[in-house]
Amino acid sequence: MACASPPDPAWLRALDLPQAWRGHRAWRVLDTDFGHGERLLPLWRVWRHDPQACHMLHLVVFARDAPEWAHVQSVLAADATAAPLSDELASSWAGLLPGFHRFVLHGGRLQLTLCIGETQALLRQQCFHADSVVAGPASGAAPTKTSGFEGDGWDGWTVKALARVCRRGSRLSVLPAAGLSPADLSATGWVAQGSAASDAATPGVRCFVHEPAWQIKTTRARWPQAARPVSHCVVVGAGLAGAAVAAALSLRGWQVTVLDAQAAPAAGASGLPVGLFAPQLSRDDGPRSRLSRAGIRATLQVARRLLRHGQDWAPSGVAHVGAAADPTDALPRNWPAHGHPWAVAAGSASLDDHALSTLARAGQFLWHTMAGWIKPRQLVAAWLRQPGVRFQPGSPVQHIARDGGAWRLFGPQGQLLAEAPQLVIAGAGGSPDLLQLALSAAGQTHAAPPLPLTPVDGQVTWAKHTAHDAAAFPQFPVNGSGSVAAHVPWHGATAWFAGATYEPPGRSRGESRSAQHEGYPYEPPGRSQGESRSAQHGGEPSEPPGRSQGEPRSAQHEGYPHEPPGRSQGESRSAQHEGYPSAPQDASTESQAHAQNLARLAGLLPEAASRVARASAGTTLQAWRGTRWTVPDRLPVAGAWPMPGDAVLPGLWLSTAMGSRGLTHAALCGELIAAQMGAEPLPIDADLLRSIDVGRFAGAAASRSPAHRRG
Repeated sequence: MACASPPDPAWLRALDLPQAWRGHRAWRVLDTDFGHGERLLPLWRVWRHDPQACHMLHLVVFARDAPEWAHVQSVLAADATAAPLSDELASSWAGLLPGFHRFVLHGGRLQLTLCIGETQALLRQQCFHADSVVAGPASGAAPTKTSGFEGDGWDGWTVKALARVCRRGSRLSVLPAAGLSPADLSATGWVAQGSAASDAATPGVRCFVHEPAWQIKTTRARWPQAARPVSHCVVVGAGLAGAAVAAALSLRGWQVTVLDAQAAPAAGASGLPVGLFAPQLSRDDGPRSRLSRAGIRATLQVARRLLRHGQDWAPSGVAHVGAAADPTDALPRNWPAHGHPWAVAAGSASLDDHALSTLARAGQFLWHTMAGWIKPRQLVAAWLRQPGVRFQPGSPVQHIARDGGAWRLFGPQGQLLAEAPQLVIAGAGGSPDLLQLALSAAGQTHAAPPLPLTPVDGQVTWAKHTAHDAAAFPQFPVNGSGSVAAHVPWHGATAWFAGATYEPPGRSRGESRSAQHEGYPYEPPGRSQGESRSAQHGGEPSEPPGRSQGEPRSAQHEGYPHEPPGRSQGESRSAQHEGYPSAPQDASTESQAHAQNLARLAGLLPEAASRVARASAGTTLQAWRGTRWTVPDRLPVAGAWPMPGDAVLPGLWLSTAMGSRGLTHAALCGELIAAQMGAEPLPIDADLLRSIDVGRFAGAAASRSPAHRRG
C-alpha cells in the first residue's frame, strides 16, 4: 500500500494553494526565506500532484547568504520522489554570489530564482507581481543570524517594498516568527483574513490579502506590463538570438514562427564551428561581469538539457592566460569562495601536469570551472526543434504592416510570410532596418532613434589534429590574448580552432587587427581598469556576413550554409537578418589573419603553435570568417521597444547586438523576453535589466525603460 502524502503545511493552506493557481497558466510565489529549502519540497509536491495545477510555477526565494548544497540536499532527501529535482539542482548549485540565480527545473515548468542579499534590497530589484507570498524563517523558529531575517528588519520601508511587488488580491502567509508588524501591514494595504492556520510545525500562521482601500497608482504598475495572452509570435532571425527566444516561448506554450532569408538556420554568426563561453572579469565586478555569469548559468542549463555531451558541447572549463604577472589582479578584491567556480587561481585548479605543461605560463593563469565550448549551430538546431517552433527558411522580410493588433510580415513579391500579435526582431545587423519597418507600420517613426550597431569582421583559423600536434594541445580551451579550443569532435576526427581577428569595417584589405592588442573600433565607456579584453570576448561566435564565391573553406566543405545563389543585387539588409555579404577576402587577407591567429596561439600554447608551424607545409589551414554586430557598451539589446510616456509599443521586441558573446547572452535574453511577455519574475535584477534594456538607446526614452518602472 502506497504511503499517504503528508498533509499540506499551514503556510500553504493560508495561501489557498493549490486551489488558487488552478485555471492560471502561471503562478508566482515569493518566499522571503529559502533557508535550506524547507518550503520548496512541500510546494513542489503539491504542484506536481495537482492535475489542475498551473502550467508554470515560478518560485522566487531570498537568502542572506548562499545556502550550502549539503544542507539543501539533506532536506530534499526526505522525499524519495524528489530525487530528480535534487539531481537537477545539484548540477547547477555552484557559483552562488550575491544577486539573482535562475534554476530551470521539471522540463522548464518550474523556475526557481534564488536571490542572495538583504531582503529590502532584493525586493527593490524585483520586476514582477507576486500572487502568493510567504514571510517567516523557513525553519519556523525565531529569526537567527543564518535565517536571513535578523538584521534585515521588517521595518515600514521593507513592508512597503513588499507591497510594491504584489498585486491587488495577492495573498500573504505570515509565520509567527516573521517579525512583521500588523500595523505596517495594514498601512500598506494588507487585510487580515479569518483565523490563524496551524500545524504541528508552525502554529498560528496568519493570512493577509492585499486589498488597499486606495487606488494603486499607475506608477507602481508600469512594469511589469500585463501578461500577454499565450498565442503566436513571429521571430525574425534564425541565429542564436532568435532561436533562443523561440525556445523560451515554446516552454510557455506559445506557437512561434521563425523567419530567415537563408535556406538553413544558423547561416550567419551562429554557423561558427565552435565557440567558447567563459565569464567576463573586472575588478569592480560590474554589469558586464555579472551579466556574463547569469548568461552562462542559463547556457549551461540549456546545453545539459538539449545537447549531446562531448559531441555538441563540453563543460570542460577554460584556462585564462592573462598578461599580468599575478593573474588574480583581474579579480575583484576579496573574491569569495563562492566565486571560485567562476574564476580561481591556478593553484586551486585540479589539472594534471601534462595539461599544465602545454600552457605558456604554467601556474600563472585563472581557471574557469563554469565554462567550456559549444557548437553554436547545434544549439540553434536544438532550440528550433522545440514543440511549437516552426522554422520558415527563404523568407526575407521586405515590408511590415500592422492590422488590428497583429504584425504582418511580407516578402519581396508582396507575399504574406507570417502574422502574429507579437514580433521579435533578432536580426543582428539587419535589426535597425527591420525596426524601422516595424515602427513605420505602427506610425511611430518620429520616435525611432537609430540603433547604434557596429560591424566588426574577424577570422578563425582551424585544422584537424594530426598525430604530430594533438598531444601539445590541452583537453580544455584556453583564452587570453586570443583563444583556442582543441580536441573538438569534427566529422569523424578532432580539430583545433584558434582566433579570432578583429577587423573594423573600412580597413584596407589584408589589414587585420586583434581584439586583444588593439581593441574594438571604440573603447566602451565604463570599462574597469583591470578588465581583461580577452575575457570579454572569450572566442564566442561573431556575426558573420553571408558569402558567395568567397565563402570560407570551412563553410563550403564542412557542411555550413553559404549564401544561396540568386540573391538580387538590390536585396535589402533587413532581408538577410543574420548577416550581410561582404567583399570576398583575397588570399593575402586570409593569410595575414592566419598569421595573427597563429601568433596568438603561440602566446597561449607555445609547443602547440610550434608543432602546427612545423607541419603547416603539409597541412591546409582552414578559415572561417564572419562579422560581429555590437553596440558601444558591448552589451546585448533585449526587451520591448519603449514609447513616449510609461508604455511600450505593443508586441514589438528586440534581441540583438550579441557581439562576440552570443553563447553567453542569447539564452538569457530569450528567457528575459519570454518572462516579460508573461509578466513573470525575471532571471536578472532590475539594475542588470537596465544595462541591456532597449530603452538605453532611445535618448530621453531611457527613463521610461522597463528597468525604471519599479514604482
